[in-house]
This record gives sequence, structure tokens and C-alpha cells, in this order.
Amino acid sequence: MAERIYEQQLPFLSSQRTVVENKYAPHAEERTAYRNPDPSYIDLAYTGTIGASNGIFEAIDITKKLHELDQRIRLRIVGYCALKKDLIRLKEEIKDYDFIELNGGDHLVPHAEIIEAIQKADFGFVLKKPNKGMNEEKLLTRLFEYTANKLPILLLNNPTWVAFCDQFNAAIVIDPENFMPDHTLETMSKTEFYDRGNSESSLWKNEEPKLLNLIREIN
Repeated sequence: MAERIYEQQLPFLSSQRTVVENKYAPHAEERTAYRNPDPSYIDLAYTGTIGASNGIFEAIDITKKLHELDQRIRLRIVGYCALKKDLIRLKEEIKDYDFIELNGGDHLVPHAEIIEAIQKADFGFVLKKPNKGMNEEKLLTRLFEYTANKLPILLLNNPTWVAFCDQFNAAIVIDPENFMPDHTLETMSKTEFYDRGNSESSLWKNEEPKLLNLIREIN
């Protein structure tokens, strides 16, 4: 199983089961938990699949509000947008704002460029919207990518994600519908993130032995 929650959601499963989560597997040349932000700016990152359902427009709106308070705020959007209507709206939303940069949109972006954006950012957005209760208890790939690289997160208040991030002190929980830019900016500047837990638990190296052992048992 790729998700822990499947053990609860699928009661008909055999007792012989193994959870192998889709954690972050860095390439040989990548350094994990490596931070290289530009000290002259406060860089925000939105990475992965771009779309309204994944909170891209909330991320843009939040960035604009934060930028009004602190002009060091910038946003890098890195990923692919599959829905044409979302891509059209995205380009319209950012066209007049030089502090918002898009890498991708109409084309796939190499994973190395996504990881580079994560490692150069100060904060990353995780704002995927609820979908009538479906899959809300799944851990998103970007949560593993962000925490493995010790990127502080601006996080939607999803209890599963909040609990996951709390083990590292990795996130600021925000409500896009009632966003408070002053409070958020102050929290961003004053919080010491990743001061507990071991974010290396978000790496694939912890899951690989489970998969290899399972294959051996099957053979």
C-alpha cells in the first residue's frame, strides 16, 4: 500500500500487508536538507501539479497580500498545468506582477528544477483543496519533498497534514479564506522551524528496505 490510511479505509485487506510510502528519493548528486535561499528576499515556492484544485490561485493571492507588507516577498511557481482554463487564468493573474515567476505551466519541468526551487525557497505552499472527503488523509508527495529538504511550509489546515508537519515543527497553518498577512508574516520571521523530530524520515531510503524485503518474500 502506498498510503498508511489505506489500512483504515480498506478493511477487507489481508493481514499480510506492507505500507511503502511515496517518499522523496533524491538523485545521487542532490543534497537533502540543503538550504540556499537568497538573503535579500523571502522566496515562496509552489511546486508540482499546477491547478485550481491544488490551491495555486490561493497561493498567488496570499503572495500578493504578503508582498504589500514586505516587498522582499517573491513567488516561484514550478510545475505543469494540465487544464488549459487554469493555465489561461494563471498567466492572467501573474502577468502584471514581476515578483511572481512561472517555470513550466504549458510544459513538464525536470524534477531537478523542482528540487532546486525548493532548496532556494524560504517557504513552500501546500494548499490542496478538500475534495468531498476523498483522499484528504493521504500524505502528498510535496510534503515529503519539503520536509526532507527542511523547507518551512504554509499549510492548509488539514488534520492529517498538520499532524505530519507537527512532528518536525515544519509548518504555519493558514486559512486562505480568512488570511491574516500581518500575523503570518510575523510568524514566518519569528518561528524556528525543524527544531524537533528527524525529517530524514521523509526520505525514500526508509521505505526501500520494506519494498526489497517484500519482493524477497514473494520470490
